[in-house]
Formats: sequence, structure tokens, C-alpha cells
Amino acid sequence: MMTKFLDNFWDSEFNSTNGFEVLCKRMKDGREMCKALENLLKERAKAEDTFGRSLQRMAKNASGKEEIGGLRKSWDELLVQTEAMGNSHIQLSMRMMEEAKKIEDFREAQKEKRKKPEENTKKAQAVKKEWYNKVTQAKKTFEGRKRELDIADENYMKQRLVQAPKEVDKLVQKKEKCLASVEQAEAQYHAWVKTLEDARSDWESQMEETCIVLQAMEEERIKFLRNSMWVQTNMLSLHCVEDDQHCEESRKILEQCSEENDIKLFVAQKRTGGSRPAPIEVETPWSNSKSAMSNGKAMPSPTSDAHRRRDPHTALPSIPSNTPNPLINGGRRSLPRQPDNEHLQSLQHALRSSDPLYAAVETPPPSQSTQASKFVRARYDYKAQGQSELSLSVGQILRVLNTDDTNWWLVDYDGKQGHIPTQYVELCNETSEITMI
Repeated sequence: MMTKFLDNFWDSEFNSTNGFEVLCKRMKDGREMCKALENLLKERAKAEDTFGRSLQRMAKNASGKEEIGGLRKSWDELLVQTEAMGNSHIQLSMRMMEEAKKIEDFREAQKEKRKKPEENTKKAQAVKKEWYNKVTQAKKTFEGRKRELDIADENYMKQRLVQAPKEVDKLVQKKEKCLASVEQAEAQYHAWVKTLEDARSDWESQMEETCIVLQAMEEERIKFLRNSMWVQTNMLSLHCVEDDQHCEESRKILEQCSEENDIKLFVAQKRTGGSRPAPIEVETPWSNSKSAMSNGKAMPSPTSDAHRRRDPHTALPSIPSNTPNPLINGGRRSLPRQPDNEHLQSLQHALRSSDPLYAAVETPPPSQSTQASKFVRARYDYKAQGQSELSLSVGQILRVLNTDDTNWWLVDYDGKQGHIPTQYVELCNETSEITMI
């Protein structure tokens, strides 16, 4: 059974208004609570609107337009969903403002509803208090007149035997006058007590009515605010679901994003080529090469010195003895050992016969045919050991650029320059005539 205001807000003191004041304060606090929830919704709505518009502005002004492929699609979808989230926040703001307006209307309606019973109760309290004061005064008057009558009666009893009849008559008249005053005061006192009781009864009835009305209003207020907060909670919950749906749309596109496909697309759209620039080699001027000749012998060139400083390989790497050579013995031939002095001398002699540099020292000016470029053919496969070397494949034809180093020659193949080991090649002419080194 629900507890009632009607049974719990009274006071034994006749003029006490404590119970009524407690109820009025509760109504006032309830009104403040309505105002607090109303303000909360308005402030939250304002924040949601500001945040939503910020999201829309961010999505509109976002950069990243140069991205491509799946990541670009993911980025575009993220911006679309961000803008949609912003619109969702703005819609949430509008719904919150509508709910705040409902609370404001309810608060004003309750104010009008409790105004009349409160005013009637206050009037009844004022009437009751007024008659209480009159009854108190009438009681004092009656008691005073009663004391005067008692004094007059006492004087009469004392003086009637000793005083003259004339004086006794005066005492009798005074006694009768006091008795009349007492009767009048008593009548007024009784009448006002009855009026006071009527006022008290009216006040009590009004107080009962007020308790009933205020309790009904309080129950309505609690129910309304609880429902309003429930609605607000549902709004936020639904908004979270909407946000998650927007995020899910972004996740669907993100699942299609592949780094491999994006890189492939970028290369297909923006590739500039696959050929790297050739390394810059130290070149010896022609004049310095001629001045380097002494007594008919070639002096070491800066190119070979620079190569020795740049390349740590001073000896050829080991080669398996069973490496095939299709040129001799049906495709099989043993690899040569490190070149001895005779092999190197024969190599230099073979070069002098065709190199203009050597010919300028030992022979008359070469003919047009001797100035032709020198070529070598790869006898074995060789894998480059550094950036300054070239790899060889059996049968490969290469143009000789520099032979200052007897172990390593500078050659050109298909526009690429690098050093090769002389053990792995043999001289040939442009018509592929082979001369074994």
C-alpha cells in the first residue's frame, strides 16, 4: 500500500504549518529538478549540434584527395560516414530540444495546478490563526471579567452586614453589573471558540485536499521525469547503434583494401621506368694516357688504381672445375688457373697489335682496320661480386673499353659498363672470329 501525504504531514501544535511547508518545499524542489533536466537536455542538444556540424565540416574540408585504389575508396567512405554521423548528431540534438520543450510545458502546467490548493490552504491557515488569536483574547477577557465578579461578590459578602443599606445596594448593583459582563464575555468566548473550530475544520479539509493534490502531482512528476530520462537514454542508445552502423559501412569498404593491389595500381599509373642510371666511373683523359707511356710500356692508369681502391677483389673467385664450355671438346673444358707471366705477356702483345695507344709507341700509325674496337667472348659463366663488376654468360660478346689492369678489364655490354676477370673471356673480332687469350 502506498504511503500517503495525508497521514504524515500534520503537527499537534494548533497553529503549526510545518507539514504544509515541507510539502511546498518538495514541490519547489521538484520544479527545480524539472528545470535541471530541461537544462541538461538543452545543453546536451547544443553540444550534439555543435559536434555534428564540426564532423560535417571536417568531412567536407578533409584532404587526401590524391590517394588512389582501395585506400582511396576507404577514405572516401570514411568521410561519407563521418558526414552521416554529423547529420545523426544534429538530428539527435533536435530530438533532445523537443524533449526539453515537453519538460518545460510539464513544469509550467504543474505550477498552475498546485497554485490553487496552496493558496487555499494558506488562506485557511490565516483564518484559523486569526480566530485563534480572537479566541485567546476572548478567553482572557472572560477570565478577567470572572475575576472582577468574584471580587465584587466577595466585597458584597463582607460589607452587607456592616454597611448601610444604601452602600449595600451599590455593592449589589456592582455585583450584578460584573455578572452581566461575565455572561457577555463568556458568550463571546464560546461563540468565537465555535467559529475557531469551524475555521480549523475548514483548514483541515483544505489541508487534506492539498495533500491529496500534491501527492498526485508528485507521483505524476516522478513518472514523467523517469519516462523523460528513459526516452533520453533510448535516444543515446539508438544513436550509438546508428554510429556503429556508419562504422560498419566503413569496415565493409576497408575489408576490400589491399596494400598489394594499391601498390600495383600506383606503379601502373605512375611508373617512370625500370632502368637505373649507370655508375660514374673515373675516366683517364686521352692526353694523360699518351703521356703515361714510357720506353714503349704502358703505365698504370688512374682507372685501374681507382678500381683497386674501390673493389676489394685482388684475386678471381674460385670456379668449379666442372663448369661447361660449349666451345671446346664437345662442350666440356677445364677452367684455367691464375694467369702466369707468359699468359699476361701474350695478352698484352695481342692487345698492342690492335690498340692505338700501344701502336703509337712501338709501330707506325695503325691503319683504319687496326683502330676498330676490340671485343671479347665469355668462355664461362661469372656472377658479379660488386657494383663495379658485370656478370658473364657463356658466349656473350662484350666490347673492351680499358685493359690497364691485366686481371680485370673494363668492358661494355648493352650500354652497361663494368669490370670482368680476364680469365673468363677470349678475344674476338666483330665478325666473331675467336682468338684465344
